[in-house]
Amino acid sequence: MYILDKIDNGSYLSKDRMPTEYDFTRFWAYKKGTIIPLYVSREEYNTWLNSANRGPVATVEKIVDKKAYKSALEAHRKIEDELRDKFRDDALRETDLEHLCTKNEIFQYAWDESHSEGLRSVYYTLLDLADLFEGLVNKEEQS
Repeated sequence: MYILDKIDNGSYLSKDRMPTEYDFTRFWAYKKGTIIPLYVSREEYNTWLNSANRGPVATVEKIVDKKAYKSALEAHRKIEDELRDKFRDDALRETDLEHLCTKNEIFQYAWDESHSEGLRSVYYTLLDLADLFEGLVNKEEQS
């Protein structure tokens, strides 16, 4: 089962994590009219916000580069879509369902039913559907 090896090797998974809004966020501290960039982690920022003594900093502003965030998110989703399409094509080919005119609907059904449990589960659902279709074809040929 070639596709199971590819699933185990992570061939259908993005190598990069999904970008978050925080990746494109900068914090600025205003002290006596001077702007000071804060390059701190989210935990340090939250600790500072929740502390009773915030020290001499009067104001902290959070600025998100929404355009860059949206662009990075779209690029990541495009990669994930391409990997999903590659998985779909390989899975349909290996289960002998690629010749059916409704192959996309069949894959979508398998995906909706089982992708929350992982790609192996989607593949096994496709195998079950392939067995079902094969049984229906054999039954019709016998009639």
